[in-house]
Amino acid sequence: MINLEIKNLDKLQDSFKKYPAIAERWIQRAIEESIAEIQKNAIRGVVPWRIGRLLQSFGEGIKYGRLWGKIGPTVNYALFVHEGTRPHVIEAKNKKVLANKKAGLIFGRRVNHPGTKPNRFMNRIAEKSSPAIQKHFSLALDKIVDEIANQTK
Repeated sequence: MINLEIKNLDKLQDSFKKYPAIAERWIQRAIEESIAEIQKNAIRGVVPWRIGRLLQSFGEGIKYGRLWGKIGPTVNYALFVHEGTRPHVIEAKNKKVLANKKAGLIFGRRVNHPGTKPNRFMNRIAEKSSPAIQKHFSLALDKIVDEIANQTK
C-alpha cells in the first residue's frame, strides 16, 4: 500500500478559499493600469485634432466597476470620425441657408457632402497600448500565484 500525504494541505485548502478575493484585487489593479495606459496613448497625433474636444473627451469617458473598466471618447461624433461617413445631404434646419459666417461663405439650403474617410484612431491606441496591457495582466497573474503560494508556507 502506498500512502501519499500532502504537507500543509489545510493551509492550501484555506488559500484556495481566499483565491477569489486575491485574484479580484490583482485583476482589478491590472484593469485600472490598462485604462491608464490607454489614456496615456490617447494623444495628439494618434487621436485626430481639430479643436481638441475629441481628445479631451477620453478623460471624461473613464469608468470602473468590479472587474471591468471602460475608456473612450464621449463626443457624439467620435464614431463618425473613426468609421468615416458615406456621401450624404446636409440641409439647413433652423436657418434659411447653410453658411460659415467666419469665412464669409454661404452654401445654400442643401449641400451634398462627399463623406469622410475613416480615421481608425481607436485601433492605433489599442495597438500602441497592447504590449503594456499584456504586461499588466501577466504581472497580476504572477502576483496571484505568489500570494497564494506564500499563504501555504
